[in-house]
Amino acid sequence: MLDERTYGILLPIFSLPSPTGIGDLGPDAYNFADFLEKAGAGVWQILPVNETSPVMGHSPYSSNSAFAANPLLISPERLKQDGLLTDSDLADIPDFNSDEVEYDRVAEYKNKLLEIACDNFLKRGERKEFHNFCRDNAFWLDDYALYTILKKKHDRKPWYDWPGPYRDRDTTIMNKARNELADQIERQKVYQYFFLTQWRALKSYCNERKVKFFGDIPIYVNSDSSDTWSNQSLFKLGPDKRPAKLAGVPPDYFSKTGQLWGNPVYNWEILKENNFEWWIKRLHHMFTLYDVLRIYHFRGLIAYWEIPAGAKTAENGTWIPVPHKEFFETVQKTFDGAPIVAEDLGTITE
Repeated sequence: MLDERTYGILLPIFSLPSPTGIGDLGPDAYNFADFLEKAGAGVWQILPVNETSPVMGHSPYSSNSAFAANPLLISPERLKQDGLLTDSDLADIPDFNSDEVEYDRVAEYKNKLLEIACDNFLKRGERKEFHNFCRDNAFWLDDYALYTILKKKHDRKPWYDWPGPYRDRDTTIMNKARNELADQIERQKVYQYFFLTQWRALKSYCNERKVKFFGDIPIYVNSDSSDTWSNQSLFKLGPDKRPAKLAGVPPDYFSKTGQLWGNPVYNWEILKENNFEWWIKRLHHMFTLYDVLRIYHFRGLIAYWEIPAGAKTAENGTWIPVPHKEFFETVQKTFDGAPIVAEDLGTITE
């Protein structure tokens, strides 16, 4: 947590200056850390770093994984320093727009660099730390990597529109897919390893300068995500595997019809039966990334607004209580002094 009163700046990673079209974990991130130290600022607040989707306008609050990071935030310059890219690889940088991220162009350019870096990494054969990373993150990484490749295989359709055996995770089909797609799956894991390696280095640099990372996570996940696909029982889904109930908030002075977000809501009874394992592992992962963690729509961990599927607005919803006492007791027992910040929505509940 924050040991004393301090101040800081909110700056998303993607908003850092960069010649490659999107802010990343490279030199300018370190320059900003130096600036914070000189200014006496103790906090760098960061928006979610999860992989984004063009379907949702690349919002950092809408991702295909609650765990996986956006590979576009990996620094090519740092990969070069690690001997995974060369000067010639970085010689022809396109002329990107400096005012906004051109995601399609950036992805086309940076994905080619990541493929080259991945090839060089795999040729090295020095994989002890990579294998440790895969082992420590297997809970989410294995399914995320498989989901990513299967989504490409199925023309980027949502997982609930995949053929039945893939949608329903038939054991035989899943094992066959893991074997046949092993090389492609490994590459997805390497990209996540690149990110985490660079992230840890930057976080260490900031912490040495008494600057703490203040992260932010959305409370809900997307219906089309590796999380819902691999943990279907933890969400209120219908027979067609689409959300049976939707997340949002009721009408208020901001919106006469409320806000219909469209995310699937959690099946808290099942989560409770499993000792909130998915949430605990999600928080554990986030605590490795951040020094302090803000949970967006924290109020939804006390009770949430549940809207029937097919609704056009959020008006006809119902408040559903969450087993919050048991949940937070489990969090407190698992994480001593969990550095969680609740989004302040005014006076609602104790």
